[in-house]
Amino acid sequence: MPRFLTRLTCDSVIRLNKRAYHVLDDVKSIAFKFPDANVAIIDEFVPLGSEKIPSGFLIQVEADATDIRESLQHSRAWAVAALSLCRFAGRGAVSLTKPLWSYEISPGIASREWRAVVCHPALDIGKRPIEVQVIGDMWSKLDAFMANANIKDDFKARVWRGIHAYRRSLSDNEDSLSEFLVLWTAFEGLDCVYRKSFPSRQSQFKDGLMTVLAALDPTVPFHAVEGLRDGIAHGAIDLNTAMQTAKSHMELVRNAVQFTVMRILGFDEAAAKQALSRPSVSSKFTPHFVLVGSLEIEPPPFDNFGSQPVVEPILGEVKTTRSGDKLNLAPSMSFRFLGPSAKLTVRGHELWGDKELGLSASGGATDVSVTKGPVE
Repeated sequence: MPRFLTRLTCDSVIRLNKRAYHVLDDVKSIAFKFPDANVAIIDEFVPLGSEKIPSGFLIQVEADATDIRESLQHSRAWAVAALSLCRFAGRGAVSLTKPLWSYEISPGIASREWRAVVCHPALDIGKRPIEVQVIGDMWSKLDAFMANANIKDDFKARVWRGIHAYRRSLSDNEDSLSEFLVLWTAFEGLDCVYRKSFPSRQSQFKDGLMTVLAALDPTVPFHAVEGLRDGIAHGAIDLNTAMQTAKSHMELVRNAVQFTVMRILGFDEAAAKQALSRPSVSSKFTPHFVLVGSLEIEPPPFDNFGSQPVVEPILGEVKTTRSGDKLNLAPSMSFRFLGPSAKLTVRGHELWGDKELGLSASGGATDVSVTKGPVE
């Protein structure tokens, strides 16, 4: 299987360096050799006045993958494993990672497949439209619910918790099992509110949960998802099985939380189901441009950060063409090539992300120029 080296970046409130500013001799990195991957981490420095200060981490992951796209996707999981240990030891927050580039490092290859992710904010414009009327209806019903003196404050807090849990599940989703448990806990917390809203339908704890899940997907046995949390806690379910169960039922549980909140607020069942007609979109699928090319280089070791071929993209003119409600982009890119002696060939670009968000790339090749720059 081909082997790839991928670099990622992330923000962090902890650092490896002792000092809060850059001193060349003090720069440290740490390497982790997992059974199926190697991961190295170093502080990333950004300029501030006359100094450079650590702003987060650079991570390099060496691992096998079926192709370069898979290497960019799977490298995040290996990075999370190493960064979780850093979080644990440093007792500080580290953000989700973003891939920067990847190239094949398998031995005996002259021309190596290469991808660079363009994270320029001007290109991060893929957004799903929502109906203002839907927000208005939601707010009207939520406002009336919160103002109702006959409803317990605890019930009001549980509804808000369900709304916040849904937001969190879409934004903070590096681990599927954690995301599922956040949603399920909020869902269980809404059970008593739902049963109070519809007392003729159910009376026992979790009757509300069963009613909602049966309304959304009667083919899914309630016990298949309901027992996941207790099964993990009591060792009845191994973590790999739990992870797969969480992934396969994630959209159902997201829908269950939203459906339950909407029904509690007074939406009828048809309106609540209509709101679920489009699949949810998490922050993992933010569209971004990926530059496609090849490298001719002898790969440095995975824990060598200073000798890697780094491309600094510079966004030039972006030509736009309207196509109905969508927008086609044809970006013009220039690059400063930082790193060792290597030959870089850029063939064009791809757009990665959720097509439903309404952003697409033009079919023509990206206008690319490459210049050589010093390593810093």
